[in-house]
Amino acid sequence: MFSQLALPGIAALKAPINRFFFAVLPDHETGCRIHQYARTILGTYGLHSKLIHLQRLHLSLQHLGDFAGVPRAWIEMAQLSAERVDTSEFDLMLDSALTFGGREKSTQQQPCVLMASDATAFRDLHIRICRAMQSHGVDIPDRRITPHVTMFYDHAVVKARPVDPIILRVREFVIVHSRSGTGQPFGIVGRWKLRQCFF
Repeated sequence: MFSQLALPGIAALKAPINRFFFAVLPDHETGCRIHQYARTILGTYGLHSKLIHLQRLHLSLQHLGDFAGVPRAWIEMAQLSAERVDTSEFDLMLDSALTFGGREKSTQQQPCVLMASDATAFRDLHIRICRAMQSHGVDIPDRRITPHVTMFYDHAVVKARPVDPIILRVREFVIVHSRSGTGQPFGIVGRWKLRQCFF
Protein backbone atom coordinates (compact mmCIF):
# COMPACT_ATOMS: atom_id res chain seq x y z
CA MET A 1 0.00 0.00 0.00
CA PHE A 2 1.44 3.33 -1.02
CA SER A 3 1.54 6.22 1.43
CA GLN A 4 0.96 9.79 0.37
CA LEU A 5 4.16 11.79 0.08
CA ALA A 6 4.67 14.64 2.49
CA LEU A 7 4.55 18.13 1.03
CA PRO A 8 3.95 21.37 2.95
CA GLY A 9 0.38 22.57 2.42
CA ILE A 10 -0.88 19.21 1.13
CA ALA A 11 -2.83 17.34 3.77
CA ALA A 12 -3.96 13.73 3.59
CA LEU A 13 -7.55 13.58 2.38
CA LYS A 14 -10.33 11.08 2.94
CA ALA A 15 -11.66 8.73 0.27
CA PRO A 16 -8.96 9.42 -2.34
CA ILE A 17 -9.95 8.56 -5.90
CA ASN A 18 -7.29 10.48 -7.83
CA ARG A 19 -3.94 8.70 -8.01
CA PHE A 20 -0.90 10.32 -9.63
CA PHE A 21 2.37 8.61 -10.49
CA PHE A 22 5.35 8.70 -12.83
CA ALA A 23 5.26 5.82 -15.29
CA VAL A 24 6.45 4.33 -18.54
CA LEU A 25 3.68 3.29 -20.93
CA PRO A 26 4.07 0.63 -23.62
CA ASP A 27 3.15 1.68 -27.14
CA HIS A 28 0.11 0.07 -28.76
CA GLU A 29 2.04 -2.69 -30.52
CA THR A 30 3.92 -3.66 -27.36
CA GLY A 31 0.71 -3.56 -25.35
CA CYS A 32 -0.90 -5.96 -27.82
CA ARG A 33 2.06 -8.34 -27.45
CA ILE A 34 1.66 -8.19 -23.66
CA HIS A 35 -2.04 -9.02 -24.02
CA GLN A 36 -1.21 -11.88 -26.39
CA TYR A 37 1.15 -13.42 -23.88
CA ALA A 38 -1.33 -12.84 -21.03
CA ARG A 39 -3.91 -14.87 -22.96
CA THR A 40 -1.34 -17.65 -23.32
CA ILE A 41 -0.91 -17.70 -19.53
CA LEU A 42 -4.68 -17.73 -18.99
CA GLY A 43 -5.06 -20.65 -21.40
CA THR A 44 -2.18 -22.61 -19.86
CA TYR A 45 -3.66 -22.32 -16.36
CA GLY A 46 -7.31 -22.56 -17.41
CA LEU A 47 -8.06 -19.11 -16.01
CA HIS A 48 -10.73 -16.63 -17.03
CA SER A 49 -9.46 -13.41 -15.48
CA LYS A 50 -10.09 -10.08 -17.15
CA LEU A 51 -6.97 -8.55 -18.68
CA ILE A 52 -5.84 -5.10 -17.60
CA HIS A 53 -7.17 -2.71 -20.23
CA LEU A 54 -4.69 -1.96 -23.00
CA GLN A 55 -4.80 1.74 -22.12
CA ARG A 56 -3.96 1.03 -18.48
CA LEU A 57 -0.85 -1.13 -19.00
CA HIS A 58 2.14 0.59 -17.41
CA LEU A 59 5.35 0.33 -15.41
CA SER A 60 5.33 2.54 -12.34
CA LEU A 61 8.37 4.75 -11.76
CA GLN A 62 7.30 6.71 -8.68
CA HIS A 63 4.03 7.10 -6.78
CA LEU A 64 3.00 10.71 -6.18
CA GLY A 65 -0.02 10.28 -3.94
CA ASP A 66 -3.76 9.58 -3.67
CA PHE A 67 -6.10 12.53 -3.35
CA ALA A 68 -9.82 13.31 -3.19
CA GLY A 69 -9.27 16.28 -5.48
CA VAL A 70 -6.55 17.38 -7.90
CA PRO A 71 -3.56 18.96 -6.04
CA ARG A 72 -2.45 21.38 -8.75
CA ALA A 73 0.54 22.83 -6.87
CA TRP A 74 1.79 19.31 -6.15
CA ILE A 75 1.43 18.29 -9.79
CA GLU A 76 3.20 21.45 -10.96
CA MET A 77 6.11 20.64 -8.65
CA ALA A 78 6.32 17.11 -10.07
CA GLN A 79 6.25 18.53 -13.60
CA LEU A 80 9.09 20.94 -12.78
CA SER A 81 11.06 18.05 -11.32
CA ALA A 82 10.52 15.97 -14.46
CA GLU A 83 11.95 18.76 -16.60
CA ARG A 84 15.26 18.38 -14.73
CA VAL A 85 15.62 14.69 -15.58
CA ASP A 86 18.28 14.23 -18.24
CA THR A 87 19.00 10.68 -19.33
CA SER A 88 19.09 8.62 -22.50
CA GLU A 89 16.37 6.46 -24.01
CA PHE A 90 16.73 2.70 -23.58
CA ASP A 91 15.11 -0.65 -24.26
CA LEU A 92 13.69 -2.81 -21.49
CA MET A 93 13.45 -6.54 -22.15
CA LEU A 94 10.47 -8.17 -20.42
CA ASP A 95 11.57 -11.78 -20.18
CA SER A 96 9.80 -13.50 -17.29
CA ALA A 97 6.28 -13.90 -15.93
CA LEU A 98 5.05 -14.75 -12.45
CA THR A 99 2.52 -13.93 -9.78
CA PHE A 100 4.02 -10.96 -7.97
CA GLY A 101 4.40 -11.76 -4.28
CA GLY A 102 2.49 -14.96 -4.97
CA ARG A 103 1.33 -17.06 -2.03
CA GLU A 104 -0.37 -20.39 -2.49
CA LYS A 105 -3.23 -19.74 -0.05
CA SER A 106 -3.93 -16.06 -0.56
CA THR A 107 -7.60 -15.08 -0.16
CA GLN A 108 -7.11 -12.06 -2.40
CA GLN A 109 -6.45 -11.90 -6.10
CA GLN A 110 -2.80 -11.25 -6.85
CA PRO A 111 -1.16 -9.62 -9.88
CA CYS A 112 0.37 -11.75 -12.63
CA VAL A 113 3.14 -9.65 -14.11
CA LEU A 114 5.87 -9.45 -16.71
CA MET A 115 9.31 -8.51 -15.41
CA ALA A 116 12.79 -7.74 -16.73
CA SER A 117 15.89 -9.61 -15.60
CA ASP A 118 18.00 -6.51 -16.31
CA ALA A 119 16.30 -3.30 -15.19
CA THR A 120 19.40 -1.19 -14.57
CA ALA A 121 18.41 1.66 -16.92
CA PHE A 122 14.84 1.71 -15.61
CA ARG A 123 16.04 1.95 -12.00
CA ASP A 124 18.44 4.73 -13.01
CA LEU A 125 15.50 6.71 -14.44
CA HIS A 126 13.61 6.16 -11.18
CA ILE A 127 16.56 7.44 -9.14
CA ARG A 128 16.92 10.52 -11.33
CA ILE A 129 13.25 11.36 -10.86
CA CYS A 130 13.53 10.91 -7.09
CA ARG A 131 16.60 13.15 -6.89
CA ALA A 132 14.95 15.81 -9.02
CA MET A 133 12.03 15.83 -6.59
CA GLN A 134 14.39 15.91 -3.63
CA SER A 135 15.91 19.06 -5.12
CA HIS A 136 12.44 20.63 -4.75
CA GLY A 137 12.35 19.78 -1.05
CA VAL A 138 10.24 16.60 -1.27
CA ASP A 139 11.17 13.93 1.27
CA ILE A 140 11.24 10.98 -1.11
CA PRO A 141 13.73 8.12 -0.72
CA ASP A 142 15.08 6.52 -3.90
CA ARG A 143 14.28 2.98 -2.81
CA ARG A 144 15.09 0.05 -5.07
CA ILE A 145 12.07 -0.72 -7.25
CA THR A 146 11.02 -3.84 -9.13
CA PRO A 147 9.68 -2.73 -12.50
CA HIS A 148 6.80 -4.82 -13.78
CA VAL A 149 3.71 -4.75 -15.99
CA THR A 150 0.58 -6.22 -14.44
CA MET A 151 -1.34 -8.33 -16.98
CA PHE A 152 -4.25 -9.50 -14.80
CA TYR A 153 -5.28 -10.42 -11.25
CA ASP A 154 -6.25 -13.93 -10.14
CA HIS A 155 -6.29 -16.20 -7.09
CA ALA A 156 -4.14 -18.73 -8.92
CA VAL A 157 -0.38 -18.49 -8.52
CA VAL A 158 1.69 -18.47 -11.70
CA LYS A 159 5.16 -19.81 -10.97
CA ALA A 160 8.10 -17.82 -12.35
CA ARG A 161 8.72 -18.77 -15.96
CA PRO A 162 10.79 -17.35 -18.82
CA VAL A 163 8.98 -15.86 -21.80
CA ASP A 164 9.97 -14.98 -25.32
CA PRO A 165 11.36 -11.48 -24.71
CA ILE A 166 9.06 -8.53 -25.28
CA ILE A 167 11.09 -5.39 -26.01
CA LEU A 168 9.62 -2.26 -24.47
CA ARG A 169 11.23 0.79 -26.04
CA VAL A 170 11.46 3.48 -23.37
CA ARG A 171 11.59 6.79 -25.21
CA GLU A 172 9.66 8.93 -22.70
CA PHE A 173 8.07 8.92 -19.28
CA VAL A 174 4.81 10.46 -18.12
CA ILE A 175 2.79 11.52 -15.11
CA VAL A 176 -0.38 9.45 -15.01
CA HIS A 177 -3.70 10.50 -13.48
CA SER A 178 -5.59 7.36 -12.53
CA ARG A 179 -9.17 7.57 -11.22
CA SER A 180 -8.95 4.65 -8.84
CA GLY A 181 -11.82 2.19 -8.90
CA THR A 182 -13.43 3.58 -12.05
CA GLY A 183 -11.67 1.50 -14.70
CA GLN A 184 -11.37 4.62 -16.84
CA PRO A 185 -8.38 5.06 -19.19
CA PHE A 186 -5.44 6.92 -17.71
CA GLY A 187 -5.17 10.66 -18.06
CA ILE A 188 -1.71 12.06 -18.84
CA VAL A 189 -0.73 15.31 -17.11
CA GLY A 190 2.84 15.48 -18.37
CA ARG A 191 5.06 13.80 -20.94
CA TRP A 192 8.88 14.04 -21.21
CA LYS A 193 11.09 12.68 -23.97
CA LEU A 194 14.36 10.98 -23.09
CA ARG A 195 17.55 11.96 -24.86
CA GLN A 196 17.98 10.18 -28.17
CA CYS A 197 20.90 7.83 -28.70
CA PHE A 198 22.72 7.79 -32.01
CA PHE A 199 24.76 4.70 -32.83
